[in-house]
Amino acid sequence: MKIPKSKLKRIIREEHNKIQRSKKAKVLKEMHDGAMMDLDDHNRLVQDIDSIIMRMTHDRNGPTGYTREDIIYTLKNILEEI
Repeated sequence: MKIPKSKLKRIIREEHNKIQRSKKAKVLKEMHDGAMMDLDDHNRLVQDIDSIIMRMTHDRNGPTGYTREDIIYTLKNILEEI
């Protein structure tokens, strides 16, 4: 079965993101001691933010032109303003 190059890239990107989220979750779990938010709520928040980032970088028509880094940079600025 042949897989189009664009689909293969998407699959690789999704798997890479899963691995990165898994690594982050492991690090955050280790750092969690003493935090006010419990780990389940923290992980849910991370998933929600990651979902926002994915929606902002891709829409129904494909990539939006924004990179993950663009969205994260903007979110950091927004959080500093709050």
